[in-house]
Amino acid sequence: MNMNWRVIVSAVIELVVSEFQSFSLTIAKFFSMGITVIRHSTKGSLARLNAGLRECGGAA
Repeated sequence: MNMNWRVIVSAVIELVVSEFQSFSLTIAKFFSMGITVIRHSTKGSLARLNAGLRECGGAA
């Protein structure tokens, strides 16, 4: 009985972890889509800001 309980618990943990990973991946996709929309609506000013931040990060 004890062994079966461990198998069930580990299966539930794996399910929760995989669900969380796919959920966070979906959130990341929506976030990057939002950034793309903002970038287009601001006519590249955010893209220039991103490039500047990358240069600062690369120099550091």
